[in-house]
Amino acid sequence: MAVMLEFLGMTWMAILFLMSVALFAVDAVTGFGYFLTRFVPDLRGLALVAGVVLSVVALIQGCGAGGSELRCLPRGLPESSTAR
Repeated sequence: MAVMLEFLGMTWMAILFLMSVALFAVDAVTGFGYFLTRFVPDLRGLALVAGVVLSVVALIQGCGAGGSELRCLPRGLPESSTAR
């Protein structure tokens, strides 16, 4: 139960972060609504869509096969010192 709750909380915070970054970028460009006032609602809608797309991509990458293995042994290290 705790693992599921931690995963949901972590995912929720990541989604909020990515959505906030996308919305802040649009607000910074539009001067928080003072410039390009006619296009602000459309741009904010596009920022929300971009945030959703970024969140889905991040979730797919995060749930995929994780980690990379050390494929070659660095020079000077014995065989037993590599992580497996």
